[in-house]
Amino acid sequence: MKNRASYLLLLATGLIQAVSMGQSALDAKARQASTTRKIERLRLRTIFIAFEGFSKKGGSKLSKEDAGKLADKLMEELEAGGDFESLAKQHSADPSRLIGGYLGQVRLDRVRESLSSEIRRLKVRDRIGPLATDFGFHIFEKLLIRHPWPERILASQILIRHSASLAATGQKSKLTREAAKRKARKIHAEIKAEKLSFAEAVLKYSEDERSKSLGGSLGVASPDDFIPTFSDTIVRTRVGEISRPVETPMGFHIILRQTIPSPYHASHILIPWQNAEAAPKTTSRNKAEALSLATKILREIRQGKDFAKIAVKYSSGPRASGGGDLGLFEKGSMLAEIESALDQTKKGELAGPIESSYGYHILRRHR
Repeated sequence: MKNRASYLLLLATGLIQAVSMGQSALDAKARQASTTRKIERLRLRTIFIAFEGFSKKGGSKLSKEDAGKLADKLMEELEAGGDFESLAKQHSADPSRLIGGYLGQVRLDRVRESLSSEIRRLKVRDRIGPLATDFGFHIFEKLLIRHPWPERILASQILIRHSASLAATGQKSKLTREAAKRKARKIHAEIKAEKLSFAEAVLKYSEDERSKSLGGSLGVASPDDFIPTFSDTIVRTRVGEISRPVETPMGFHIILRQTIPSPYHASHILIPWQNAEAAPKTTSRNKAEALSLATKILREIRQGKDFAKIAVKYSSGPRASGGGDLGLFEKGSMLAEIESALDQTKKGELAGPIESSYGYHILRRHR
């Protein structure tokens, strides 16, 4: 489960991870940095012609000279009216070739400076290239931005795979592409006709086990964390509404766009028992003893003892040495048991003991 994996990583490293499709991670410093400057984005597609040596894992066999000639030829074809999407699918070495070279709304601060300085000058529908780097030749086309990407989005999905879609081992579908498309359309129609709710459809139909276990939720994430056509669909969809089925290399998706809740801020004490998940090897108390200790600690805090000092003394949880303060974290990035308790707790109040596979938790909500 996504939130369980996030909590385990937090235990191990002291970092809160917001994980999404592709296992993306965002930390508080990155979020703070993104709000202190205006992020410049351009909507782009690309064709990348690699030459020999680009990848150690069976990369291009073209010499640098031949790669340059092919890039020049493709640029000539484009200028003569050639179809960018078809040429990208046929020739590009960039993973975006699967969706016709489409990169989405690219953050220029994440593009190599030698390329971004050239791309920035483009007008809509202009192309530039081939631009040479030390690993290949690039052709770019600038597209119009109709729906600017926000910095954060929240959505849930239903995924229907087919036999040609990308999937992990053991998750391949026997459906043809057309059969999967028909199935996705039927599910969409059933939801729109209120024959079943989105949540019910997730449980009944979705083939993405990771998000299915969370009601289809992908958690709060950046649009950069998803396949660009998927992010475009989320951004075009109004909050509270569902999209028509959209195809990506993963299959067909029905997407529900959701309101982003305010991030949580809480402090935390964890009292594990022997053999609880991720419990320190030195833990010798049994489950009943862990509950007794957690109850005693909670009573002492309610009577006025300092939460932070008790966290330092007793907690086996993340950030214990700093008084148990977890900082800000997004909904969907923490254990479901913890988030559920916080949802029912007012600012400044305590919650606990809350049982999970890691032990008993005591929480103080700050916001």
